[in-house]
Amino acid sequence: MCGLHAMSASAYEGEDLEPSFYIDNTTEVLVEPQESDFCAMQRSPYGLTGEALAEHIIALQDGPCAVTYETGDIGQAGGRVFYTTDDGLHGMESAPNDISGLEWGCHRVQVEGVTSFGIGDGDVNSKDLEDNACASVSRWGGRTISDAVRDYEVKGFKDWYIPSRGEMSRMYSVLTSKGVGNFARDLYWVSSVLSSGYNRFTWMVSGGDGRLWNGERSLRKPVRPIRSF
Repeated sequence: MCGLHAMSASAYEGEDLEPSFYIDNTTEVLVEPQESDFCAMQRSPYGLTGEALAEHIIALQDGPCAVTYETGDIGQAGGRVFYTTDDGLHGMESAPNDISGLEWGCHRVQVEGVTSFGIGDGDVNSKDLEDNACASVSRWGGRTISDAVRDYEVKGFKDWYIPSRGEMSRMYSVLTSKGVGNFARDLYWVSSVLSSGYNRFTWMVSGGDGRLWNGERSLRKPVRPIRSF
């Protein structure tokens, strides 16, 4: 039997006493897990790996076990967060590493719908670029950024896309200001084309100083995929 026992203050001349709690040996005490322990278990569920685990982590971000991110933090897929919304609940994450040796593709071919260059435009640009089925100009079968990013996977996450010019510039400036990002001293492909590039040139962003460049689509350069969360 569980009870509460307290002596009257008058019995001890006004002295304040802590109440005493008594519990017998037959009472089962259940300790509920802390919310942080529950969420930690949710983020490392037993038996889930690869794509199934990635989908589970993505779903958690819209529930009570969501993680709040700041720019520079390691993201869900192991890259770096460079843009946040909703007080850090959502945003954009860079890939952990580059994919190198890629052509932009569609050299001397008009590509519709990929001139947008703002934050949030990369995903749409990438879909438009994939719809155009841009091919390499190499007779030896070089890879294009669209093909490479479509097949890219890290820790089961497959929802990567090619950053727009604005997204790549934001990624570079934010991450380098925090001493992270691991950018090569090279020119990076983006998904935004020049509106007057004669179907040969597209925008590029320098991994050395963040400056904007124009490059021929047949060059072989890196791309840093990104994803939204």
